[in-house]
Amino acid sequence: MLIPHPPWYTSPTNLPHHGPAPLKSDRLLGRVRSGPDGVVFWFNPGTDGQGFEICLHCGRTAAETAPDGPGSLAGHQPLRRWMPRAEDGRTCTGGVPNVSPFAVAGHLWLGQEICTDVCEVQLYGCESRQVALTIALALREIAARRLGVDSDEMGFAAPEASRSGLARNYSAVVLDRASGGAGFVDTIARPSGSARGSPPTPRLHGAGPLWRP
Repeated sequence: MLIPHPPWYTSPTNLPHHGPAPLKSDRLLGRVRSGPDGVVFWFNPGTDGQGFEICLHCGRTAAETAPDGPGSLAGHQPLRRWMPRAEDGRTCTGGVPNVSPFAVAGHLWLGQEICTDVCEVQLYGCESRQVALTIALALREIAARRLGVDSDEMGFAAPEASRSGLARNYSAVVLDRASGGAGFVDTIARPSGSARGSPPTPRLHGAGPLWRP
């Protein structure tokens, strides 16, 4: 089964104005920023990290298993019955290397890029990606419950964040899956209690809020 890798993303630059400063922070715990112009790139390098080979004649795709050597699409059948076939009547015209040597493109990663709403919570003291993922999931559930939407409407990630003078730390990122954004993750950056009946700001065990408005 092909499982996409965690997405690459760029943090938003157009920040909302939910408080006196667009970037809310706590010197000890972290900071949060959100905006509608985050760029998210999902990609899949294949089961063995060697990418995919794609027939440019019919579109058939297969994961590659080695950096060199013949692929698995030599002599393949067309993806659809009505597509052109070689002289034998069975093989795709792109599956005959001596006739169409450039019909199969190899070692390609599959990906998709969207511009959407992204909220990033930088956790200064978090040195574990698993912990950051847990926090991202918790933030996603809180936002979904606050808005009354399905949590699957939002994605999540835990990329490594760099900050001068600190050891390796990770961010908890929540993003709208819809291209163009839906405004869901924006609720994470709002001050606690800004919406009636909303859950309190998430807290770290033994510490104050993750951020202060």
